[in-house]
Amino acid sequence: MKIGTIEINGTSYPLCFSARVMARCNKRYGGIENISTALDDKDPMKVLDETFWILAEMSEAGSKYAAFQGNQAPEPFSTDFLYDFCGMYDLQGLQAGLMATIYGDMSRDILTDDQGKGKNSPKPTTEIPKMEASSGTSGTDCE
Repeated sequence: MKIGTIEINGTSYPLCFSARVMARCNKRYGGIENISTALDDKDPMKVLDETFWILAEMSEAGSKYAAFQGNQAPEPFSTDFLYDFCGMYDLQGLQAGLMATIYGDMSRDILTDDQGKGKNSPKPTTEIPKMEASSGTSGTDCE
């Protein structure tokens, strides 16, 4: 499972690209291989919409995963939250955090019975790449 974090307005949120998120992306985009195409549309508002949608899905999955692991995590954020606290200038950082979670750490974090028996066997990882996306103030004049 791909795990990451993203910081928005000084709060670090866990992100997870779980099987449920993959299934929802597959349904929305016709395949997970089409995610990058959706995030690279010519219409900047469509790109913003899709980035916020995927991040909200990944935030929900990340909070569930953190709770399952017995870790404290803030409530998952919604697309409405992102529209209120992020601007167009945050888009690149938000997408970097999203992609880092999806494609970043490609090692497995669950060992099966036959893993871990050889000296060169992969070790599970629980390290979460941290991406700072937004201070929550760009593109807005409110405090």
